[in-house]
Amino acid sequence: MTYSSPTKFPSINDDEFQAIRQQLMVASYACKDNNISKDELFTLTTNVHGACTQLLVKTIRNNRAAAQKDASKTQQLIHLNRKLNAALQEIEVLHSTAAFCNDEIRTSPTPLPPDSIDALQSTSASCNDNIRTTPTSPPPDSIAADTPTTVDSD
Repeated sequence: MTYSSPTKFPSINDDEFQAIRQQLMVASYACKDNNISKDELFTLTTNVHGACTQLLVKTIRNNRAAAQKDASKTQQLIHLNRKLNAALQEIEVLHSTAAFCNDEIRTSPTPLPPDSIDALQSTSASCNDNIRTTPTSPPPDSIAADTPTTVDSD
């Protein structure tokens, strides 16, 4: 990401970053000071470089861990969404089966034998029982999408 102005740089107010900033300022002043020996200057800049590298590695690892956690949660969300959609389709099938059985009983042009009426009524009742025991609320819009939205992190 390229910034056109220093005022648009992201600000970091973490104590570790502030300590690194302080060490860098001391090292930059030491470079201009003629009273500091080259060995001291070398040690000072090496220490600052090591601290910067350690902080950079720590930050990269934290970002990578957060990205892996995000990917894991995204996969879990997709899995749960598919499970929810399958349950909703099953409810729809049960509704249709119950409605079909009820229509067959009511609109049969010829009288149905008692055993087939009993079979249709028991099928309709079992479908209605299954519908009652299955949650019927539709998923929220944010979960209903098959693919979740992603946020670019730089």
